[in-house]
Amino acid sequence: VDDLSNLEWMHSLIAAYFVEQQGQGEDFAVTAEQAMHQLLSSLEQQGHIDEESILGLLGFGAIDILSRIVERRQALVKEWAAVKANASQMLGKAKEPKVLPGQMITVSSQSAKLQGKADRKLRKAQEKGTANEEQAVQLIQRIAHKAEMKARDA
Repeated sequence: VDDLSNLEWMHSLIAAYFVEQQGQGEDFAVTAEQAMHQLLSSLEQQGHIDEESILGLLGFGAIDILSRIVERRQALVKEWAAVKANASQMLGKAKEPKVLPGQMITVSSQSAKLQGKADRKLRKAQEKGTANEEQAVQLIQRIAHKAEMKARDA
């Protein structure tokens, strides 16, 4: 799909690689989102990908993917910086639920339940001091969801 952002493109590339490799019996210690975060962090901090550690994480089949990502290195880093700068808008502020006296029935959609779970997980991560990686993974998940919605509409 031509109208994918660079980050959406990167996620779809990595996710497709994970699906392909898992179909061949490969098992990964990280999710596609976590791998993407590691790649983006490496590009952002070092200006290049630490191929040895990434290939150790993803396997030698990822060489083609890494070369394609390196070709878009500047655009990916620029877009990732913009996404991180707007992270509070994308993730929303974690809100504490109001507690009212008496019994209550709450009806919510599956996406609202998942967002609530993600917000609670983020608050826990912030308390533990691991919020940066957790936030980055959540941002990447939002980007992936946005790409899926574009694909459905197309």
